[in-house]
Amino acid sequence: MTQDTDIEATQVGITASINFVASELIQFKPFLTWQKTDLDNLPSAYVLPSIDPTLTYSSKRHKASPSLFGGWYLNVNPGKWNVNVSGFYIGEQDIYFGNLNLQTPVSGLPANNDAKFLLNARVAYAIAKQLSVFVLGRNILHDYKREFSYSDKFGSLCALCFDFNLI
Repeated sequence: MTQDTDIEATQVGITASINFVASELIQFKPFLTWQKTDLDNLPSAYVLPSIDPTLTYSSKRHKASPSLFGGWYLNVNPGKWNVNVSGFYIGEQDIYFGNLNLQTPVSGLPANNDAKFLLNARVAYAIAKQLSVFVLGRNILHDYKREFSYSDKFGSLCALCFDFNLI
């Protein structure tokens, strides 16, 4: 049997961002988001009050979303070349298991995801109007951690690619 709860979530946050375009050749955009979520009327268990008359209610800070997220990208486009470098920071976050009274459901799983920083880069050269070649690097610093709950851990990726446009 399921039951609706009277849990109330209040989320506040702010994002700061600026897009700096120095010229047609250079663009730089940093951004930072801070957020927090508070839960009110959180039951001590998800059962009907008629089944458990000792049910209590409380308030709690919800930490399953990172409180800080930010990053930047730099795009430089001199002639046939294009260089794009970006970095992203994801703050620490708890792993949400549903009922907040549960412990880690599977032995060995962590209770939270550590903060993570990703550095990415792409360097491209236009061979012709419809053909370019580029080198791609993702997670260049090899920050081998989860980005969010239950996701896989990913290492670095490097690739040599060709982009052919028919239009």
